[in-house]
Amino acid sequence: MPWTRAAKHVPDALAREAPRWRRPGTRGYASPVTTPYASLSESDWAELERIHDLMEDGDREGARAAVDALRAGRADQADLRLLDAQVRLDEGDAEAALALLSGAERCADPAEFFATRASCHHESVHFEAARDDARQ
Repeated sequence: MPWTRAAKHVPDALAREAPRWRRPGTRGYASPVTTPYASLSESDWAELERIHDLMEDGDREGARAAVDALRAGRADQADLRLLDAQVRLDEGDAEAALALLSGAERCADPAEFFATRASCHHESVHFEAARDDARQ
């Protein structure tokens, strides 16, 4: 029990009670997750891998068309925003990629998110921000 005194050897100064807004079931409780996460289906993940393969093969037009088709109707899904940002970065549009990443923080792979954002900052000559993202 992290918020109460668990044993007699814990000094009173260290024992504390959860603030009212942190306790479930109390008035004013704020849930840490305010919006549900929209996950992808297995076929969507397979398509995402296919798009990565297209990018590795240098087929930017095919990757762009596939991303646009996949994002149709789900423009705010975090993993698709990350993929779109990666394609835009590959196309040389780092500023647009950086703008897309602003809604992709909740993607399935945080390391890929920070690496992509660091690349965007580097390409946009924001070296301090690129260094900070690379450290995460």
